[in-house]
Amino acid sequence: MSDKKKKDYVVNADGSVSVKIDDKNITIREPVVRDMMAMDEVTGEKQQEVSLLANLTGLTQDEICSLTLKKYQKLQGVLKSFL
Repeated sequence: MSDKKKKDYVVNADGSVSVKIDDKNITIREPVVRDMMAMDEVTGEKQQEVSLLANLTGLTQDEICSLTLKKYQKLQGVLKSFL
């Protein structure tokens, strides 16, 4: 692994995590119980995950669905660290 590899994320003082994707920092806040309850109304595991990420980042579901898989996996990794 290269020593020059940049850190892909930063943990903020409020517990949220900022992820660098291209030239944009996307902040993912920590989920609360209300977020998890809202997922009960969404069908399909992947759709639930996209919906949850949209709630936690402020991005639209279309913006999340338009990410490349590699970029999406960065967000997914942070989300899984919260759960």
